[in-house]
Amino acid sequence: MNNKDLTRWNRSGLKDFRYIDGNAITYLETLRQVLEKEYTNGSTTQWDELIKRFTVLPNESSFQKTKRISDQYYDERRDFAWEILRAFSRSAHVLGEYINAYANEAYLPTAVEWDNVRKLVALLGYQPSPPSSAMTPIALLFKPEQSGEVKRGFAIKNKPAKGESTLIFETLEKLKGHSLINSIRLKDWNKNKSVLKNHNNNNKTVRFELAQLAEDINVGDVGVLATATRGFAVLVKSINNNEVNSIITLQLNSQNLPNNLTIFDTTLYLQPRFIANPMPNGPGSATLSQTTNLSVGEIVMAGNSINLTALEIAEIKHNKVLFKQTNMAINDDVIRAQVSQRQPLKDFPELGGSPGDFFILNGITDINKVVMVDENLTAITVSNILLGPSPPQTNYLTGSSVSGNKLFYIQNAITSTPIATITNVGSSTVTSLEFSGKATELGSNQWAWIEHKDGKQAAYLISEIKQNKDYFSLSLIDPFTGIKSTQAVSSIQSGYKQALKHKGFEVNNEPAWSTDSNNFVTVFELESPGLLKLLKTGQKLICSSDKKSIRVEIKKIQNLPSNHQLLHVLPPFHLDYKTGSKTNVFTRNNTVIHANVVNASHGETQPQVILGNGDASQTGQSFKLQSENISWLNEPGFNTGVRADTLLIVANRYWQQVENLSNSGAEDHHYQIKIDEDNKLSVHFGDGRHGRKLPTGIDNIRVNFREGNGEAGNLSPYSLIKIARLDPLVADFIAPLPATGGAMKEDPNHMRENAPAALLTLNRAVSLLDFEHLARQHSMVWQAKAFEKIAVDLPRH
Repeated sequence: MNNKDLTRWNRSGLKDFRYIDGNAITYLETLRQVLEKEYTNGSTTQWDELIKRFTVLPNESSFQKTKRISDQYYDERRDFAWEILRAFSRSAHVLGEYINAYANEAYLPTAVEWDNVRKLVALLGYQPSPPSSAMTPIALLFKPEQSGEVKRGFAIKNKPAKGESTLIFETLEKLKGHSLINSIRLKDWNKNKSVLKNHNNNNKTVRFELAQLAEDINVGDVGVLATATRGFAVLVKSINNNEVNSIITLQLNSQNLPNNLTIFDTTLYLQPRFIANPMPNGPGSATLSQTTNLSVGEIVMAGNSINLTALEIAEIKHNKVLFKQTNMAINDDVIRAQVSQRQPLKDFPELGGSPGDFFILNGITDINKVVMVDENLTAITVSNILLGPSPPQTNYLTGSSVSGNKLFYIQNAITSTPIATITNVGSSTVTSLEFSGKATELGSNQWAWIEHKDGKQAAYLISEIKQNKDYFSLSLIDPFTGIKSTQAVSSIQSGYKQALKHKGFEVNNEPAWSTDSNNFVTVFELESPGLLKLLKTGQKLICSSDKKSIRVEIKKIQNLPSNHQLLHVLPPFHLDYKTGSKTNVFTRNNTVIHANVVNASHGETQPQVILGNGDASQTGQSFKLQSENISWLNEPGFNTGVRADTLLIVANRYWQQVENLSNSGAEDHHYQIKIDEDNKLSVHFGDGRHGRKLPTGIDNIRVNFREGNGEAGNLSPYSLIKIARLDPLVADFIAPLPATGGAMKEDPNHMRENAPAALLTLNRAVSLLDFEHLARQHSMVWQAKAFEKIAVDLPRH
């Protein structure tokens, strides 16, 4: 006899019969203990091997005991009495198990074998729920500028953990999509409309926080803090560097910062590429007829043959000149003045009197036609000119008659040669600024830091640039008022290398939904309203944030004036159903709407299989489908909520799957799927009364099916990551929702509970318990609880 124990251990769950609390090994140990007492007389043992062959150890552990009694049972010995004991313990195990186990299987409350329970509940007309395949909505991402139809069966897969197999999911319907609705953003999603609060108008400072460390920025740098319409001249007062970013304190020149500047709109411009002084502009500026060799500080006379005015040059570039005085006119001639220095001359003049300081005037031909000024450009009368001794006679002025150490004079224009003529005179209104060279670093609509000639600083927008051969001109405008700058400018900086944004400028943390949302729908306003024409009512969408994703359906597309369009979806997920308050999981920034949405189910399409031959002479033909892993799809018309994902073809005609042939007519092309305890399916056909009989033919019964079901398909969000079969329209996909609904076939415990309940409900729900029982029959439902919800708004009668 084989010493391997072929009996089975005790079965659990017995109610009407006593429990079997051991097996052949434990029974043999019980017999040994009883016989040890029987064969022991005082201190004398008559059957030594009962004690000594496998000695009981002091303080024996459970592990040691298990090993001892197991070795004792399988021990080889030539002791016929012991072999009788072992045979008896084996028989007690086998007979007790058989009697209890099979009596147990004869009653629904105690049966545990799946097939036995199935047969028992079949007497009540109950079919056990089959397994189900997990499902999840996925969003297809079409290739750029592509649109069209993706057929059913687009396959994707996960990346399995080590030791696990890859799971394939396939789409269940065709999808017409467009690349423009791959990912839709909400209006102002990247515009942080929070107010720039960290400023102090008392000391005119503002705190500007960067998202990164400041580079090439120094204390003392000047720049522009600007929105689209407002600009402010600022100076870097301090820089505070953290480990990852910098906080810059800015000093405003004169203006106060408004309280409504938003973080998104505000930009800090620093590090100019263009730093220059414009050509002379404003009051006192003039354009000469030609370029001269005049220099700053030089005194010239401007006027005509009758009137001449002394002018001092404050600035000159090319033919542009700025005088400290403003009393010049167009067509005035410009004449370089002669200079006479105060000088003490010994023994001069020899006309008597004591020696002193003198200003000698050379080249004077007519004393009455001399124009003279002192260092303060104060006119000196001609009568003060003296004539020195002869020969030669020299014109001079005594030092006491002149203020300062220099004297500027010319012979009237009759004898003096002009070096240029004034062709244009600047005014207090500066319409444009001119610079030499080319405007390679500048462009229209760039901000510029300006220092006016009165020392004040401001920020303007460059509204226009005109390039000439050797110079260019630009106009400045204040976009807030729309008025061009009219003040004289001494310095300008622009063409900034750095346009710095405030930390978080692109993050709009406002709620994703508009204020039109209510208890029934969530309402969105899209960034590009034109995309709404690609959407339609009833279309499924996936709304995703960085924290959560949800599938919704378009309830309404609302067109409002001024290109203002709203998208109404349900369920109203902006509400937290636990608290009734609005949730902050979805913001305008983190919410993305995916519109190319299609359902995908766990399962992979298999090659077509020939089931067999039809025979019209037989009734109720059935065939085994040799697969243990058939996919199951949602089917609301079935009590179990699912149907096998099979496509049955009989003689080139598709037949319809039904839950039970008992409801089919004699001519209905129906078939029924049943599942056995090994998860294998059998296909059953009608008998001519309930369902049509199969037509006669060779290999005329064929089936297409998919494989994949069970709890393995219940994947977490973003587990499906790779395309299994490419499609020419699709670049990628996203699966942000969990795959749910995968379950094994109904177990015996559920069948024992659900079968009597189904008989009581007759597939109709009246009481709360009826709703619970019917819900539990659905293959994808593990638990169900029904409760009454009182509508507080309904009138009471």
